[in-house]
Amino acid sequence: MLSVFGGKITTYRRLAEEVLHRLAPYFPDLKPAWTDHSPLPGSDFGTRSRADSRDAFFSRHANVATPTLRAIFRRHGTLADEVVGDGRLGEEYGAGLTEREVRYFVDREWAQCAEDVLWRRTKCGLLMNEAQRRRVEQVMGR
Repeated sequence: MLSVFGGKITTYRRLAEEVLHRLAPYFPDLKPAWTDHSPLPGSDFGTRSRADSRDAFFSRHANVATPTLRAIFRRHGTLADEVVGDGRLGEEYGAGLTEREVRYFVDREWAQCAEDVLWRRTKCGLLMNEAQRRRVEQVMGR
């Protein structure tokens, strides 16, 4: 049995590779590490720069407030168009978090509760006041 305590969101790939390295003697058919060159979902900008991709996203959704677009793009990158969809984002909860994005987290990222959205996927809870956090809890509780 191998237990891992702690760790950081920014180093989880390296931690996972180290764990597999330590388990390799017990699993001779284990494939070599590959995550160091594999982009995370939403981070593969192809030949465009991140800034160019962001600007194009903003242009495609000029009817949505820039701070909201900025927050969505920061969280989702090249997947941001899926989050925004037709631009009808529904209720704004604070910190650029909208009803549509919460539904995206539930439908595509298996968020189950407000903590999943506010703390695990977005950290929006840090930028929201208590009433805003309670509203997300209320919506997620449905």
